[in-house]
Amino acid sequence: MESINEKTYYQDSKVLVTQTNFSVGNKTYPLNSISSVSIFKLEDKKTMAIVLVILGGLIALGADSRTIGLAMLMAGFILIIMGKKDFFTLSFNSSGKLKKGIISKDENYVQKIVEAINTAKHHKNCA
Repeated sequence: MESINEKTYYQDSKVLVTQTNFSVGNKTYPLNSISSVSIFKLEDKKTMAIVLVILGGLIALGADSRTIGLAMLMAGFILIIMGKKDFFTLSFNSSGKLKKGIISKDENYVQKIVEAINTAKHHKNCA
């Protein structure tokens, strides 16, 4: 993937950032075609959990359906408390098109890749 004298700024099983390229999966993008790179947060909206809490609460008010309503209410609260985390995506502009590089629950992981790309671009521009 990289030449013998090419400096590596970041590497793991999915991502490689060198002084000339950014590779993710089986796609490689030349750094000189990347105009910007950033992190976006994809928030877990918890909409379904909130709907369960509201409907469960309303259903629990009726005497005949109290058990079902309380079960829905509890399921909604469990989903809110134990629900999925937010996701973070590395997005970049390459040749005028917005692309998604990687999606992870670990913001620090994505931030390390962003920093590596920016550092590699900066060093290339200074050379």
